[in-house]
Amino acid sequence: MKPITATHALYSNLFQESFVNPFNGRLTGTSSLAAKLLCSVGFYRKVSNPLQLEWSPAEYMTTLQKIVSAEQLKAARRQERQARQERRVSKVAAKTRKLLAPATRQTRAGDSRAKLSAKCSVSGEAFMPVGEAMTSARSQLLRPFLRHGPDHWMANVAKLLERHDAFTYLHKELERLYSRLSAAYMTPKLDTPTDPSTVGMTITQDQRHVVKLALSGFNLFVGGSAGTGKTVLLKYIYRELSQMGLRVAMTATTGVTAVQLGGCTFHHAFNAPLDAAPHRWDANALRAVDVVIIDEVSLLDACMLDAFDMEARLARMHHRPFGGLQLIACGDFLQLSREDTLPAYESAAFTHLVSLRLVTPMRHAADDPLMRLLEDLRHGRFDTKCFAALDRPIPANSTHVTYLFPRRREAQQLNDLKLSELTTQEMTFTPQRGPLQLCGTFTHSALVELNRDADGMRAAMPHRERLLEMIREESQHVCAGGHRKDGGERELAPCVADHELVIMPVRTEGALVTRFALRLRCRERELPTSGTRGGCVGSADSGEDCTSTQPSVLSAGDVPALVVDPTHSGAPAAISVSTLRRPITTLATKRTRRIIAPFSAAEWEEIATAVATRLGGRVVTMLEEEPSSMVPLSVTMALADMTSSDVALSLAPLRLKLGCRVMVNRNLSRTVSNGSVGIVEAFAPPDINLFPRRTDRSARAVFQRVCQQKLFAQLPIVRLLGGEVVQIPPISITLGGTAQSYFYGHEVLTIPLQLGYAFTVHKVQGLTLQGTVVLDCEKFFDCAHLIYVACSRVRKLDQLVVYRVQPSMIIVRRSALEFSNKLQDARNLNVVDLPPSTARSSWSQHPHTQQRVFFSTPA
Repeated sequence: MKPITATHALYSNLFQESFVNPFNGRLTGTSSLAAKLLCSVGFYRKVSNPLQLEWSPAEYMTTLQKIVSAEQLKAARRQERQARQERRVSKVAAKTRKLLAPATRQTRAGDSRAKLSAKCSVSGEAFMPVGEAMTSARSQLLRPFLRHGPDHWMANVAKLLERHDAFTYLHKELERLYSRLSAAYMTPKLDTPTDPSTVGMTITQDQRHVVKLALSGFNLFVGGSAGTGKTVLLKYIYRELSQMGLRVAMTATTGVTAVQLGGCTFHHAFNAPLDAAPHRWDANALRAVDVVIIDEVSLLDACMLDAFDMEARLARMHHRPFGGLQLIACGDFLQLSREDTLPAYESAAFTHLVSLRLVTPMRHAADDPLMRLLEDLRHGRFDTKCFAALDRPIPANSTHVTYLFPRRREAQQLNDLKLSELTTQEMTFTPQRGPLQLCGTFTHSALVELNRDADGMRAAMPHRERLLEMIREESQHVCAGGHRKDGGERELAPCVADHELVIMPVRTEGALVTRFALRLRCRERELPTSGTRGGCVGSADSGEDCTSTQPSVLSAGDVPALVVDPTHSGAPAAISVSTLRRPITTLATKRTRRIIAPFSAAEWEEIATAVATRLGGRVVTMLEEEPSSMVPLSVTMALADMTSSDVALSLAPLRLKLGCRVMVNRNLSRTVSNGSVGIVEAFAPPDINLFPRRTDRSARAVFQRVCQQKLFAQLPIVRLLGGEVVQIPPISITLGGTAQSYFYGHEVLTIPLQLGYAFTVHKVQGLTLQGTVVLDCEKFFDCAHLIYVACSRVRKLDQLVVYRVQPSMIIVRRSALEFSNKLQDARNLNVVDLPPSTARSSWSQHPHTQQRVFFSTPA
């Protein structure tokens, strides 16, 4: 029996009773009036995907035939009633003839004429031509669709059914409408650079099997103990999938791990709720990607994973697991997890994942004493002798000592204490916040002004659903009968999706008028092109990036502007034989994407003007760029509310002193990465020659701007533990750029450093620490796997110093241990071993990305 959470049961009931109406883009209940009307004309829910509708011409014709038959039956009954009436008249006439003998002949003649007239009229009614009968039946059947006016979506359905080519056209129109509704754009928050360290990386046999399954489109859970290379493997998989032209969201459940991956947190990526309150997920983000990678999935509870599964199905309007997304989850359920919640492996969604584990240690040697200690801790065993040896003084030659605490308060106190003990030069680095700017590509903005109401008061803002419906209706009018410049017939007007519409209130400086800016987000269009993986100009050796994250606004003109999608990076390098230790041949067609406006500038202005008129207002002007004075103050407040704890840490001023211990919290190069520790040796003006050597083009552009514009007068120079001396440059992060801020955001330049004396155990999960790590367990509270996570942050046992640990502190969640022990060894799993019913992503079955991967046996 599949495990079912309350979330899964709730969504399952919703799916059983609802579908997405393609004509208005709304979720519609099967018992609603709209659903009953659609079913009456031949629409039904797909068997393979109940969230979408299909149309049956046979059912439609059967309904019409029933109406024709019913009308014919009514005509026959009327004829029978009239015949009975005639017989009664004849009887009365016979009796009357006896009384009025002289008028008998005249009466008979009149009676005959009446009979002939009635017979002809009944005969004409009973034998109506087939075409007229069907037209009459169609008119009767579609009459309820015209009750709401000619601009309602039901009227559009009636027009489609009245077409002479409805039997062939309607199927294509349904496919087009659903395709429009599922259109999406890649937001900046989902943009992840490719890690150059994965170029030419050697992977183990079990990692190679995981890569094979990932490139075949299977949903995966990759487990394994600490140090088996799970995070590095995710970076490698991201590179391979990105080079195939797939859109991949690189996420993690914690900010530190997300930074390590170069992505963002899972909750930020999809606007997932942080509590049980009703919440709206980011449907656009769920539609925009093909693959979702989640690291440290042990911190995701079962209800959240089930909700992600169901929300993805709703957003992508498909009943496949995760809506056809490929999910690659990674983590160790014997590390830290959320308390008082069901673990993710007890969710219904988890049953759609192929679960396996990595077994080859990457961080430690197989016979390392640390490996034996960690294996004991994973199984809840306390090694008295080993911990007695670790209860020792801190080595005198230790220059880098890191303290781990269970709570943030103790870690912060020690950091402040260590910094205050230094009497050297101090500098404070304040993050530099850039101006507000639009993040993405949009049409021109229509500045709409509404007239006052009848009482002279300010008009209320129109409801979003009403405005969206008006735009769809007016677009049909504007684009109806239009022709393309190449002489061909124009397609029907694009169906504007809810996530593409932006309605931003405008400041009016005390005037009693209502103004708002109306614009549309430009959508992606997929243009399949023949070729192999890759497609950007770069070098495989250098790992040169092909990204550009500058926002842009479409220029005026009749032809919609095209902008190359800036969401992917990667080099056109094939998979090397040495990398996978087995020859691989990949035959694929990369999907090229362009960002295109849904309407030309002239069409959009005409649509906006018509909508403003219907609202009782006018379009004041069309703006190519919105002035800052128009942006409401609520945008600044929304940006402040969107600041998470991890982002807030980056936005806080950074106090450093010469000689203080610091840790890098971003990946800057192959040798300067998240978790690298060092000592601040100097403060000096920015020098690009001292910056970490890095091949990321966007990062180099930031470095050059810092030097040219002198945004920071001085920057810290750090000597790392390995001896390398580098100047730490600022990094660029984007704050905002979501629908909550009307897609406005800030670019923030901040120094990616933090004091490195003490951290919480939760903060360093997923990191490998350098130097000596001190673990004072006196204040540790009861928490499953806490000691195991703390001890597994080092590479060697002689790095550890552990004080006051007790056997009662070694706590293991029994269900997590049983689950981990049942995971299949990745070395023994292959694609051919999986049952045919195993869920796969929709991209793996798409004709433009369908691929075949052949592994040959090594010689």
